[in-house]
Amino acid sequence: MFAKNAHIALPLMPALLFVVFAFLLPILWFLSQATNGSPVVSVIPATAEAIAGWDGVGLPQDDVFEALVRDLTQAEPADVASLARELNFRQAGNRRLILQAARELEADLGGEARARLEAINGAWASPEIWRVIRQSARTFTTYNILESLDLEAGPDGGVSVKPVDDRLFLGVYARTLTISLTVTVICVLLGYPLAYAVANAPARTAAILMLLVLLPFWTSLLVRTLAWMVIFQRQGILNGVLIEAGLMSEGLQFLRTRFAVIVSMTHIMLPFVVLPLISVMKKIPPNYMNAAESLGAGRIRALVSVYLPLTLPGLSAGVVLVMTLSLGFYVTPMLLGGGGDQMISNLVATFVNRSLNWGLAAALGLWLIVFAMAFIAVVGGTLSSKKWAVS
Repeated sequence: MFAKNAHIALPLMPALLFVVFAFLLPILWFLSQATNGSPVVSVIPATAEAIAGWDGVGLPQDDVFEALVRDLTQAEPADVASLARELNFRQAGNRRLILQAARELEADLGGEARARLEAINGAWASPEIWRVIRQSARTFTTYNILESLDLEAGPDGGVSVKPVDDRLFLGVYARTLTISLTVTVICVLLGYPLAYAVANAPARTAAILMLLVLLPFWTSLLVRTLAWMVIFQRQGILNGVLIEAGLMSEGLQFLRTRFAVIVSMTHIMLPFVVLPLISVMKKIPPNYMNAAESLGAGRIRALVSVYLPLTLPGLSAGVVLVMTLSLGFYVTPMLLGGGGDQMISNLVATFVNRSLNWGLAAALGLWLIVFAMAFIAVVGGTLSSKKWAVS
């Protein structure tokens, strides 16, 4: 089989290898961090093994205290710092607790492990810190997955929704989906007539319209976003035009608003709807519409019953491109939006670059992929349905 298709397979190998090693494998590795608890296990291996038998009720057995004391006194300072950071992601205040215990245990002369830890800090007599260690000290942990959905595991292993004041991510998911869907709908409403005009215009007019579509597409995304910043500033172009036209006496606040984010994202994403539609529309013979009208269909009915179903492949491709790309937008919401307009990608960047919480960032990225795949499945199933077939 390979020998028969070698003339096709061999030229594809460099591109395939590049995609696998430079794109697919790094993404899979990053996503695996969402369920990876090995950083904790590697620093306190004896504690991880001992605490696995604890049921999460009350305080763990004495052997768990002894294992933690032994692990902390034997671990390197850099590993202890890494452990403290990881556990602090799970519960604020754990970093100080771990570092304090490691520092004072090193100078301790001995004694019962439980008493030594509780003497250093009374928090060791509370089951909360031990539950965090128990949940984190696993090779495979669901903590980040649950955290990214505003869920938490109880002492008995049951999962419940966090209190309203502690929820962070569900609202951001809803905001991300709302902005992405809004941009997608606007792009379809603007892009479909534009694509129709380009596909059916005379050659010279079509060339000019195509140039207007492609010109912004060739410009850097960052440059286009910065241009919108200039337009939307309080002393910017838009406010200046409105004031000169007498529509207002002073500038409005456009920058740092949802309106600015949606307008700029629509401008950036519009070509991704127009170009697939144009490629499909150009292949539709004009006599199809003439035949429908000659059989008694009006212009609108011919467009809906004949033309629209024939353009669904291009429309579905454009919708999928705009929606999936919009889900991962980062620069535009960051520069043009306010605090209430930041999307999931902004949180992922924050956890990766600032707090260094790669596990939670990977979990958020995983759900972005799930949303994108679900949307592709829904759009593919809907637009390919037989009810759209030309009748």
